[in-house]
Amino acid sequence: YEGDARLVAATCGGVRIVSVYVPNGREVDSDHYVRKLAWLDQLRVWLETTASPDDPLAVLGDFNVAPTDADVWDRSAFDGQTHVTEPERAALAALRDAPRRCVVTGGNGLVGARLVTALLERVEALDIMPRDKKIVEADE
Repeated sequence: YEGDARLVAATCGGVRIVSVYVPNGREVDSDHYVRKLAWLDQLRVWLETTASPDDPLAVLGDFNVAPTDADVWDRSAFDGQTHVTEPERAALAALRDAPRRCVVTGGNGLVGARLVTALLERVEALDIMPRDKKIVEADE
């Protein structure tokens, strides 16, 4: 995916925000699927090398992975398809479970204000910044 615009990052109010657009994968075991898994692994490596566990960091965006069966409208409709395979879910879990990292994934229509609310709740729960400090200043 060289040359693709799949990641943008910025530091806002002291929190590093990384927005990603993970490749779709198209079909299980296709070259696109293999590249998707490699991309997720490279994202994990990049995050590990560019941020310490003590850095306030949130990763969000379009992951093209349903973290759980509850995140798809009908699990049986996805049998043999991408987005629900164990390798994809394991790669997402490796990102999400890193120390003091906030990875917000969409599911069941989590967008807009609900996404921001989930991010703020997760950042507060991680206790990675003072409660009286705004995460994003209006002019940033």
